[in-house]
Amino acid sequence: ALHIARPLLIAEMASLPAPTRSLVSQLRILWSDMNSAHPGGSPAPTEELVTYSRRCGAEMYLCAEALQSEVAAAAAAGGDRSEEEELEAELQRTQWATCIWELATLMLVQRPLVAGECLLPWWHRHLCDPMAEEAAHGLVAAAAPEAQGAYWPTLAGLVAQGKTRLAGDLLRAHSALRAGGGDGGGGLLASRSTALLLRLDTLLDTLPRLTEPEIFDTHDEAAAPSLGAQEAMSCFRLRWRVWSEDVASLVADLEAAPAGDAEATAMCRVARVLASADGALGEASGGSWHGELVGRLLLEQPVRLRWQLSGVFSPPPGPDAFEACLVALLRDDPYAAMAAIRQAFGDGWLIAHLWDLLCRARAVRSDPLEGSPLSLRQYFLLQYAKALGGVPPLWQLAAAYGGDLLSEPGAAAEARAWLGDLLLSAAQHDSAAPAGSTLHAHKVRKLLGVCEKLGLTAAADAVLRARGGASRAAALGSDVAVAKRASLPLADGRAVEQALLE
Repeated sequence: ALHIARPLLIAEMASLPAPTRSLVSQLRILWSDMNSAHPGGSPAPTEELVTYSRRCGAEMYLCAEALQSEVAAAAAAGGDRSEEEELEAELQRTQWATCIWELATLMLVQRPLVAGECLLPWWHRHLCDPMAEEAAHGLVAAAAPEAQGAYWPTLAGLVAQGKTRLAGDLLRAHSALRAGGGDGGGGLLASRSTALLLRLDTLLDTLPRLTEPEIFDTHDEAAAPSLGAQEAMSCFRLRWRVWSEDVASLVADLEAAPAGDAEATAMCRVARVLASADGALGEASGGSWHGELVGRLLLEQPVRLRWQLSGVFSPPPGPDAFEACLVALLRDDPYAAMAAIRQAFGDGWLIAHLWDLLCRARAVRSDPLEGSPLSLRQYFLLQYAKALGGVPPLWQLAAAYGGDLLSEPGAAAEARAWLGDLLLSAAQHDSAAPAGSTLHAHKVRKLLGVCEKLGLTAAADAVLRARGGASRAAALGSDVAVAKRASLPLADGRAVEQALLE
Protein backbone atom coordinates (compact mmCIF):
# COMPACT_ATOMS: atom_id res chain seq x y z
CA ALA A 1 0.00 0.00 0.00
CA LEU A 2 2.96 2.31 0.56
CA HIS A 3 4.72 1.51 -2.73
CA ILE A 4 6.52 4.57 -4.04
CA ALA A 5 6.47 5.12 -7.77
CA ARG A 6 5.77 8.85 -8.31
CA PRO A 7 8.61 10.59 -10.19
CA LEU A 8 10.13 13.82 -8.99
CA LEU A 9 8.65 17.02 -10.31
CA ILE A 10 11.96 18.75 -11.04
CA ALA A 11 10.60 20.28 -14.25
CA GLU A 12 7.68 21.78 -12.34
CA MET A 13 9.98 23.05 -9.56
CA ALA A 14 12.23 24.73 -12.12
CA SER A 15 9.36 26.86 -13.39
CA LEU A 16 8.13 28.07 -10.00
CA PRO A 17 7.15 31.75 -10.01
CA ALA A 18 8.59 34.13 -7.43
CA PRO A 19 5.64 33.92 -4.96
CA THR A 20 5.89 30.13 -4.82
CA ARG A 21 9.64 30.26 -4.29
CA SER A 22 9.02 32.65 -1.44
CA LEU A 23 6.45 30.21 -0.05
CA VAL A 24 8.85 27.26 -0.04
CA SER A 25 11.43 29.42 1.74
CA GLN A 26 8.96 30.49 4.41
CA LEU A 27 7.76 26.92 4.91
CA ARG A 28 11.39 25.91 5.42
CA ILE A 29 11.78 28.51 8.19
CA LEU A 30 8.61 27.38 9.96
CA TRP A 31 9.50 23.71 9.58
CA SER A 32 13.02 24.32 10.88
CA ASP A 33 11.62 25.91 14.04
CA MET A 34 9.26 22.97 14.55
CA ASN A 35 12.00 20.41 13.90
CA SER A 36 14.34 22.16 16.33
CA ALA A 37 11.74 21.96 19.07
CA HIS A 38 10.70 18.39 18.19
CA PRO A 39 13.55 16.73 16.25
CA GLY A 40 13.10 13.91 13.80
CA GLY A 41 9.34 14.16 13.46
CA SER A 42 8.77 13.46 17.16
CA PRO A 43 5.25 14.10 18.51
CA ALA A 44 4.22 17.58 19.57
CA PRO A 45 1.20 18.91 21.52
CA THR A 46 -1.92 19.36 19.42
CA GLU A 47 -2.21 23.07 20.26
CA GLU A 48 1.34 23.66 19.05
CA LEU A 49 0.74 21.70 15.84
CA VAL A 50 -2.48 23.57 15.08
CA THR A 51 -0.68 26.89 15.58
CA TYR A 52 2.15 25.73 13.33
CA SER A 53 -0.35 24.61 10.68
CA ARG A 54 -2.11 27.96 10.76
CA ARG A 55 1.18 29.80 10.32
CA CYS A 56 1.97 27.64 7.30
CA GLY A 57 -1.55 28.26 5.99
CA ALA A 58 -1.06 32.00 6.35
CA GLU A 59 2.01 31.78 4.10
CA MET A 60 -0.04 29.87 1.55
CA TYR A 61 -2.68 32.59 1.54
CA LEU A 62 0.02 35.25 1.06
CA CYS A 63 1.43 33.26 -1.84
CA ALA A 64 -2.01 33.00 -3.46
CA GLU A 65 -2.55 36.73 -3.03
CA ALA A 66 0.80 37.50 -4.67
CA LEU A 67 0.03 35.10 -7.51
CA GLN A 68 -3.31 36.83 -8.08
CA SER A 69 -1.46 40.14 -8.42
CA GLU A 70 0.96 38.61 -10.93
CA VAL A 71 -1.95 37.15 -12.93
CA ALA A 72 -3.58 40.59 -13.04
CA ALA A 73 -0.30 42.21 -14.09
CA ALA A 74 0.25 39.64 -16.84
CA ALA A 75 -3.30 40.17 -18.11
CA ALA A 76 -2.84 43.95 -18.12
CA ALA A 77 0.45 43.65 -20.01
CA GLY A 78 -1.22 41.70 -22.81
CA GLY A 79 0.94 39.81 -25.26
CA ASP A 80 1.58 36.08 -25.00
CA ARG A 81 -1.08 34.31 -22.96
CA SER A 82 1.20 31.44 -21.96
CA GLU A 83 2.73 33.26 -18.98
CA GLU A 84 -0.69 34.28 -17.70
CA GLU A 85 -1.98 30.73 -18.07
CA GLU A 86 1.01 29.32 -16.17
CA LEU A 87 0.45 31.78 -13.35
CA GLU A 88 -3.26 30.95 -13.24
CA ALA A 89 -2.44 27.24 -13.04
CA GLU A 90 0.02 27.83 -10.19
CA LEU A 91 -2.57 29.97 -8.40
CA GLN A 92 -5.13 27.20 -8.68
CA ARG A 93 -2.63 24.61 -7.39
CA THR A 94 -1.80 26.82 -4.43
CA GLN A 95 -5.47 27.38 -3.58
CA TRP A 96 -6.19 23.66 -3.83
CA ALA A 97 -3.17 22.84 -1.68
CA THR A 98 -4.33 25.32 0.97
CA CYS A 99 -7.78 23.75 0.96
CA ILE A 100 -6.32 20.26 1.44
CA TRP A 101 -3.87 21.44 4.10
CA GLU A 102 -6.64 23.01 6.20
CA LEU A 103 -8.95 20.01 5.87
CA ALA A 104 -6.16 17.60 6.85
CA THR A 105 -5.36 19.75 9.87
CA LEU A 106 -9.00 19.76 10.92
CA MET A 107 -9.72 16.06 10.41
CA LEU A 108 -6.38 14.47 11.37
CA VAL A 109 -4.63 16.92 13.70
CA GLN A 110 -7.27 18.96 15.51
CA ARG A 111 -9.74 16.01 15.44
CA PRO A 112 -12.89 17.53 17.01
CA LEU A 113 -15.66 15.31 18.34
CA VAL A 114 -18.28 16.57 15.86
CA ALA A 115 -17.21 17.74 12.41
CA GLY A 116 -20.19 19.74 11.13
CA GLU A 117 -19.62 23.13 12.71
CA CYS A 118 -15.86 22.85 12.11
CA LEU A 119 -16.28 21.95 8.45
CA LEU A 120 -18.67 24.83 7.75
CA PRO A 121 -16.15 27.75 7.85
CA TRP A 122 -13.57 25.68 5.92
CA TRP A 123 -16.16 24.91 3.24
CA HIS A 124 -17.26 28.54 3.06
CA ARG A 125 -13.65 29.64 2.48
CA HIS A 126 -12.74 27.15 -0.23
CA LEU A 127 -15.66 25.39 -1.92
CA CYS A 128 -18.89 27.32 -1.38
CA ASP A 129 -20.44 28.78 -4.54
CA PRO A 130 -20.59 32.57 -3.97
CA MET A 131 -23.39 33.18 -6.49
CA ALA A 132 -26.22 32.83 -3.95
CA GLU A 133 -24.61 35.32 -1.59
CA GLU A 134 -23.90 37.78 -4.39
CA ALA A 135 -27.49 37.52 -5.63
CA ALA A 136 -28.83 37.98 -2.10
CA HIS A 137 -27.09 41.32 -1.63
CA GLY A 138 -28.70 42.64 -4.79
CA LEU A 139 -32.14 41.29 -3.86
CA VAL A 140 -32.06 42.77 -0.34
CA ALA A 141 -31.63 46.23 -1.85
CA ALA A 142 -34.57 45.77 -4.26
CA ALA A 143 -37.96 47.32 -3.58
CA ALA A 144 -39.98 44.09 -3.95
CA PRO A 145 -37.44 41.25 -4.17
CA GLU A 146 -40.06 38.51 -3.89
CA ALA A 147 -41.35 39.54 -7.32
CA GLN A 148 -38.10 38.45 -8.90
CA GLY A 149 -37.74 34.86 -10.01
CA ALA A 150 -34.39 34.41 -8.24
CA TYR A 151 -35.75 35.33 -4.79
CA TRP A 152 -36.92 31.96 -3.45
CA PRO A 153 -34.19 29.80 -5.11
CA THR A 154 -31.57 32.16 -3.67
CA LEU A 155 -33.16 31.89 -0.24
CA ALA A 156 -33.16 28.08 -0.44
CA GLY A 157 -29.52 28.09 -1.57
CA LEU A 158 -28.45 30.26 1.37
CA VAL A 159 -30.20 27.94 3.82
CA ALA A 160 -28.49 24.89 2.30
CA GLN A 161 -25.13 26.66 2.61
CA GLY A 162 -25.65 27.35 6.29
CA LYS A 163 -25.81 31.12 5.75
CA THR A 164 -28.95 31.49 7.80
CA ARG A 165 -28.22 35.05 8.93
CA LEU A 166 -28.09 36.32 5.35
CA ALA A 167 -31.10 34.15 4.53
CA GLY A 168 -32.99 35.87 7.34
CA ASP A 169 -32.02 39.29 6.01
CA LEU A 170 -33.28 38.31 2.57
CA LEU A 171 -36.53 36.93 3.95
CA ARG A 172 -37.16 40.10 5.96
CA ALA A 173 -36.69 42.10 2.74
CA HIS A 174 -39.99 40.58 1.59
CA SER A 175 -42.55 43.36 1.14
CA ALA A 176 -44.97 41.83 3.64
CA LEU A 177 -42.37 41.75 6.40
CA ARG A 178 -40.67 44.98 5.45
CA ALA A 179 -44.05 46.73 5.84
CA GLY A 180 -44.20 45.60 9.47
CA GLY A 181 -46.28 42.45 9.06
CA GLY A 182 -49.53 44.13 8.05
CA ASP A 183 -51.85 42.51 5.55
CA GLY A 184 -51.09 45.20 2.94
CA GLY A 185 -54.78 45.35 2.03
CA GLY A 186 -54.85 41.73 0.87
CA GLY A 187 -57.27 40.49 3.52
CA LEU A 188 -57.20 37.04 5.14
CA LEU A 189 -54.98 35.42 2.50
CA ALA A 190 -52.32 38.09 2.91
CA SER A 191 -52.46 37.78 6.71
CA ARG A 192 -52.04 34.01 6.48
CA SER A 193 -49.08 34.41 4.12
CA THR A 194 -47.47 36.92 6.45
CA ALA A 195 -47.91 34.57 9.40
CA LEU A 196 -46.17 31.80 7.49
CA LEU A 197 -43.34 34.15 6.58
CA LEU A 198 -42.93 35.11 10.23
CA ARG A 199 -42.80 31.47 11.27
CA LEU A 200 -40.12 30.77 8.65
CA ASP A 201 -38.17 33.81 9.84
CA THR A 202 -38.32 32.57 13.43
CA LEU A 203 -37.07 29.13 12.45
CA LEU A 204 -34.15 30.62 10.54
CA ASP A 205 -33.32 32.79 13.53
CA THR A 206 -33.52 29.96 16.07
CA LEU A 207 -31.71 27.19 14.17
CA PRO A 208 -29.83 25.30 16.93
CA ARG A 209 -26.04 25.34 16.49
CA LEU A 210 -23.66 23.01 18.28
CA THR A 211 -20.93 25.53 19.08
CA GLU A 212 -19.97 24.70 22.68
CA PRO A 213 -16.15 24.77 23.16
CA GLU A 214 -16.07 21.15 24.37
CA ILE A 215 -17.18 19.99 20.92
CA PHE A 216 -14.11 21.52 19.28
CA ASP A 217 -11.59 19.89 21.64
CA THR A 218 -9.38 17.11 20.28
CA HIS A 219 -11.08 13.76 20.74
CA ASP A 220 -9.79 10.24 20.22
CA GLU A 221 -12.48 8.02 18.71
CA ALA A 222 -11.44 5.15 20.98
CA ALA A 223 -12.27 7.19 24.10
CA ALA A 224 -15.64 8.23 25.51
CA PRO A 225 -16.59 11.91 25.10
CA SER A 226 -15.80 14.14 28.04
CA LEU A 227 -18.54 14.94 30.52
CA GLY A 228 -18.69 18.50 29.22
CA ALA A 229 -19.13 17.28 25.64
CA GLN A 230 -21.80 14.77 26.68
CA GLU A 231 -23.75 17.47 28.50
CA ALA A 232 -23.46 19.89 25.57
CA MET A 233 -24.73 17.27 23.12
CA SER A 234 -27.60 16.26 25.42
CA CYS A 235 -28.81 19.85 25.76
CA PHE A 236 -28.44 20.38 22.02
CA ARG A 237 -30.53 17.31 21.21
CA LEU A 238 -33.43 18.70 23.28
CA ARG A 239 -33.33 22.04 21.46
CA TRP A 240 -32.96 20.29 18.12
CA ARG A 241 -36.02 18.08 18.72
CA VAL A 242 -38.25 21.05 19.50
CA TRP A 243 -36.97 23.04 16.52
CA SER A 244 -37.37 20.07 14.14
CA GLU A 245 -40.98 19.59 15.22
CA ASP A 246 -41.67 23.26 14.48
CA VAL A 247 -40.11 22.91 11.02
CA ALA A 248 -42.20 19.81 10.29
CA SER A 249 -45.33 21.70 11.36
CA LEU A 250 -44.53 24.59 9.01
CA VAL A 251 -43.90 22.22 6.10
CA ALA A 252 -47.25 20.53 6.73
CA ASP A 253 -49.10 23.86 6.80
CA LEU A 254 -47.42 25.03 3.59
CA GLU A 255 -48.21 21.79 1.82
CA ALA A 256 -51.84 22.25 2.87
CA ALA A 257 -52.03 25.70 1.30
CA PRO A 258 -54.71 26.24 -1.38
CA ALA A 259 -53.84 25.12 -4.87
CA GLY A 260 -52.47 27.94 -6.96
CA ASP A 261 -50.80 29.72 -4.03
CA ALA A 262 -47.44 30.19 -5.76
CA GLU A 263 -45.80 31.92 -2.84
CA ALA A 264 -46.74 29.13 -0.41
CA THR A 265 -45.31 26.59 -2.85
CA ALA A 266 -42.03 28.53 -3.12
CA MET A 267 -41.90 29.02 0.63
CA CYS A 268 -42.48 25.29 1.09
CA ARG A 269 -39.33 24.53 -0.92
CA VAL A 270 -37.29 26.61 1.54
CA ALA A 271 -38.95 24.95 4.53
CA ARG A 272 -38.22 21.52 3.04
CA VAL A 273 -34.54 22.43 2.86
CA LEU A 274 -34.67 23.31 6.55
CA ALA A 275 -36.32 19.96 7.19
CA SER A 276 -33.75 18.21 4.98
CA ALA A 277 -36.60 16.50 3.17
CA ASP A 278 -35.90 13.99 0.40
CA GLY A 279 -34.02 15.62 -2.45
CA ALA A 280 -34.44 19.16 -1.12
CA LEU A 281 -30.83 19.64 0.00
CA GLY A 282 -29.41 18.14 -3.17
CA GLU A 283 -31.51 20.44 -5.32
CA ALA A 284 -30.68 23.54 -3.26
CA SER A 285 -26.97 22.61 -3.29
CA GLY A 286 -26.90 22.59 -7.08
CA GLY A 287 -25.69 19.00 -7.27
CA SER A 288 -22.53 19.67 -5.26
CA TRP A 289 -21.68 16.55 -3.22
CA HIS A 290 -19.64 18.49 -0.67
CA GLY A 291 -22.32 21.18 -0.46
CA GLU A 292 -24.94 18.52 0.25
CA LEU A 293 -22.62 16.99 2.87
CA VAL A 294 -22.27 20.28 4.73
CA GLY A 295 -26.03 20.87 4.52
CA ARG A 296 -26.78 17.43 5.95
CA LEU A 297 -24.35 17.92 8.83
CA LEU A 298 -25.96 21.24 9.65
CA LEU A 299 -29.66 20.51 9.05
CA GLU A 300 -30.08 16.74 9.30
CA GLN A 301 -27.31 15.12 11.36
CA PRO A 302 -25.71 17.89 13.41
CA VAL A 303 -24.33 15.48 16.05
CA ARG A 304 -22.66 13.17 13.55
CA LEU A 305 -19.22 12.22 14.89
CA ARG A 306 -16.13 13.18 12.92
CA TRP A 307 -15.06 9.61 12.09
CA GLN A 308 -18.55 8.62 10.93
CA LEU A 309 -18.88 10.86 7.87
CA SER A 310 -18.63 8.08 5.27
CA GLY A 311 -22.34 7.32 5.52
CA VAL A 312 -23.40 10.94 5.10
CA PHE A 313 -22.21 11.66 1.56
CA SER A 314 -21.75 9.95 -1.77
CA PRO A 315 -18.63 11.07 -3.65
CA PRO A 316 -18.96 11.64 -7.38
CA PRO A 317 -18.16 8.70 -9.67
CA GLY A 318 -14.63 8.93 -11.01
CA PRO A 319 -13.50 11.92 -8.92
CA ASP A 320 -10.47 13.86 -10.07
CA ALA A 321 -7.31 13.80 -7.94
CA PHE A 322 -8.29 16.92 -5.99
CA GLU A 323 -11.75 15.58 -5.12
CA ALA A 324 -10.16 12.22 -4.24
CA CYS A 325 -8.00 14.06 -1.67
CA LEU A 326 -11.08 15.61 -0.09
CA VAL A 327 -13.00 12.33 -0.04
CA ALA A 328 -10.11 10.46 1.60
CA LEU A 329 -9.65 13.10 4.30
CA LEU A 330 -13.38 13.25 5.04
CA ARG A 331 -13.32 9.46 5.39
CA ASP A 332 -10.45 9.73 7.88
CA ASP A 333 -8.08 7.84 5.56
CA PRO A 334 -4.68 9.60 5.45
CA TYR A 335 -3.06 6.93 3.28
CA ALA A 336 -5.63 7.25 0.51
CA ALA A 337 -5.24 11.02 0.83
CA MET A 338 -1.48 10.62 0.46
CA ALA A 339 -1.88 8.68 -2.78
CA ALA A 340 -4.30 11.28 -4.19
CA ILE A 341 -2.08 14.20 -3.15
CA ARG A 342 0.92 12.66 -4.89
CA GLN A 343 -1.15 12.11 -8.01
CA ALA A 344 -2.33 15.74 -7.99
CA PHE A 345 0.79 17.55 -6.74
CA GLY A 346 3.70 15.10 -6.96
CA ASP A 347 6.43 14.89 -4.31
CA GLY A 348 6.52 18.61 -3.63
CA TRP A 349 6.16 20.86 -0.62
CA LEU A 350 2.57 19.83 0.16
CA ILE A 351 3.07 16.11 0.78
CA ALA A 352 6.47 16.60 2.46
CA HIS A 353 5.24 19.09 5.03
CA LEU A 354 1.79 17.57 5.45
CA TRP A 355 3.11 14.07 6.14
CA ASP A 356 5.61 15.48 8.63
CA LEU A 357 2.71 17.27 10.36
CA LEU A 358 0.62 14.08 10.49
CA CYS A 359 3.53 12.10 11.91
CA ARG A 360 3.96 14.65 14.69
CA ALA A 361 0.21 14.41 15.39
CA ARG A 362 0.52 10.58 15.48
CA ALA A 363 -2.17 10.36 12.81
CA VAL A 364 0.04 8.09 10.65
CA ARG A 365 2.73 5.49 11.29
CA SER A 366 6.48 6.16 11.21
CA ASP A 367 7.54 2.61 10.30
CA PRO A 368 10.31 2.06 7.73
CA LEU A 369 9.21 1.34 4.19
CA GLU A 370 9.46 -2.20 2.93
CA GLY A 371 12.96 -2.80 1.58
CA SER A 372 14.21 0.63 2.69
CA PRO A 373 15.59 2.10 5.94
CA LEU A 374 13.60 5.29 5.28
CA SER A 375 10.25 6.01 6.87
CA LEU A 376 7.57 7.47 4.64
CA ARG A 377 8.08 10.88 6.26
CA GLN A 378 11.84 10.75 5.59
CA TYR A 379 11.22 9.57 2.05
CA PHE A 380 8.92 12.50 1.25
CA LEU A 381 11.31 15.04 2.80
CA LEU A 382 14.24 13.62 0.84
CA GLN A 383 12.25 13.53 -2.40
CA TYR A 384 11.24 17.14 -1.85
CA ALA A 385 14.86 18.08 -1.17
CA LYS A 386 15.86 16.38 -4.43
CA ALA A 387 13.20 18.32 -6.31
CA LEU A 388 14.49 21.56 -4.81
CA GLY A 389 18.03 20.54 -5.67
CA GLY A 390 17.04 20.26 -9.33
CA VAL A 391 16.60 24.05 -9.36
CA PRO A 392 20.12 25.58 -9.19
CA PRO A 393 19.13 28.76 -7.28
CA LEU A 394 17.51 26.60 -4.56
CA TRP A 395 20.46 24.30 -3.84
CA GLN A 396 21.04 25.77 -0.35
CA LEU A 397 17.40 25.21 0.58
CA ALA A 398 17.66 21.63 -0.65
CA ALA A 399 20.90 21.08 1.30
CA ALA A 400 19.23 22.36 4.47
CA TYR A 401 16.55 19.65 4.30
CA GLY A 402 19.13 16.99 3.48
CA GLY A 403 21.34 18.16 6.33
CA ASP A 404 18.51 17.80 8.82
CA LEU A 405 18.02 14.20 7.72
CA LEU A 406 21.66 13.38 8.53
CA SER A 407 20.74 13.29 12.22
CA GLU A 408 17.86 10.86 11.73
CA PRO A 409 18.51 7.10 11.92
CA GLY A 410 17.61 5.36 8.71
CA ALA A 411 17.90 8.46 6.54
CA ALA A 412 21.51 9.51 7.20
CA ALA A 413 23.26 7.25 4.67
CA GLU A 414 21.00 8.08 1.74
CA ALA A 415 20.90 11.78 2.63
CA ARG A 416 24.72 11.91 2.87
CA ALA A 417 25.18 10.26 -0.53
CA TRP A 418 22.67 12.59 -2.16
CA LEU A 419 24.16 15.71 -0.53
CA GLY A 420 27.53 14.88 -2.07
CA ASP A 421 25.93 14.72 -5.51
CA LEU A 422 23.98 17.93 -4.86
CA LEU A 423 27.03 19.96 -3.81
CA LEU A 424 29.08 18.70 -6.72
CA SER A 425 26.25 19.58 -9.12
CA ALA A 426 26.00 23.06 -7.60
CA ALA A 427 29.75 23.52 -8.03
CA GLN A 428 29.56 22.60 -11.69
CA HIS A 429 26.46 24.67 -12.51
CA ASP A 430 28.14 28.03 -13.18
CA SER A 431 31.31 26.59 -14.69
CA ALA A 432 31.28 29.36 -17.28
CA ALA A 433 32.23 31.90 -14.58
CA PRO A 434 35.94 32.86 -14.51
CA ALA A 435 37.84 30.84 -11.92
CA GLY A 436 39.10 33.88 -10.05
CA SER A 437 35.91 35.90 -10.10
CA THR A 438 34.08 37.07 -7.00
CA LEU A 439 31.06 34.95 -7.94
CA HIS A 440 33.24 31.85 -8.10
CA ALA A 441 34.88 32.53 -4.72
CA HIS A 442 31.64 33.20 -2.90
CA LYS A 443 30.07 30.08 -4.41
CA VAL A 444 33.02 27.98 -3.28
CA ARG A 445 32.87 29.51 0.19
CA LYS A 446 29.20 28.61 0.50
CA LEU A 447 29.65 25.08 -0.78
CA LEU A 448 32.59 24.33 1.46
CA GLY A 449 30.82 25.95 4.39
CA VAL A 450 27.98 23.47 3.93
CA CYS A 451 30.51 20.64 3.68
CA GLU A 452 32.17 21.73 6.93
CA LYS A 453 28.87 22.15 8.77
CA LEU A 454 27.65 18.72 7.73
CA GLY A 455 31.00 16.95 7.99
CA LEU A 456 31.09 16.02 4.30
CA THR A 457 34.84 15.68 3.77
CA ALA A 458 34.58 13.67 0.58
CA ALA A 459 32.10 16.15 -0.85
CA ALA A 460 34.46 19.03 -0.07
CA ASP A 461 37.22 17.26 -1.95
CA ALA A 462 34.92 16.63 -4.93
CA VAL A 463 33.82 20.27 -4.98
CA LEU A 464 37.39 21.51 -5.02
CA ARG A 465 38.37 19.07 -7.75
CA ALA A 466 35.43 20.17 -9.87
CA ARG A 467 36.01 23.89 -9.33
CA GLY A 468 39.77 24.12 -9.01
CA GLY A 469 41.12 21.72 -11.62
CA ALA A 470 43.28 18.66 -11.23
CA SER A 471 46.56 20.46 -10.41
CA ARG A 472 45.16 22.42 -7.48
CA ALA A 473 43.17 19.42 -6.23
CA ALA A 474 46.33 17.30 -6.14
CA ALA A 475 47.94 19.83 -3.82
CA LEU A 476 44.84 20.18 -1.67
CA GLY A 477 44.13 16.48 -1.09
CA SER A 478 41.03 15.54 0.91
CA ASP A 479 41.87 17.11 4.24
CA VAL A 480 38.77 18.55 5.95
CA ALA A 481 40.92 21.50 7.00
CA VAL A 482 40.44 22.78 3.45
CA ALA A 483 36.78 23.26 4.17
CA LYS A 484 37.56 24.96 7.46
CA ARG A 485 39.96 27.42 5.85
CA ALA A 486 37.44 28.16 3.13
CA SER A 487 34.91 29.36 5.67
CA LEU A 488 37.22 32.01 7.17
CA PRO A 489 35.79 35.57 6.99
CA LEU A 490 38.26 36.93 4.42
CA ALA A 491 38.04 40.32 2.78
CA ASP A 492 37.34 39.42 -0.80
CA GLY A 493 36.88 36.58 -3.21
CA ARG A 494 40.51 36.55 -4.41
CA ALA A 495 41.70 36.12 -0.83
CA VAL A 496 39.39 33.15 -0.46
CA GLU A 497 40.75 31.59 -3.62
CA GLN A 498 44.31 32.13 -2.39
CA ALA A 499 43.50 30.47 0.94
CA LEU A 500 42.15 27.46 -0.90
CA LEU A 501 45.44 27.11 -2.81
CA GLU A 502 47.70 27.34 0.25
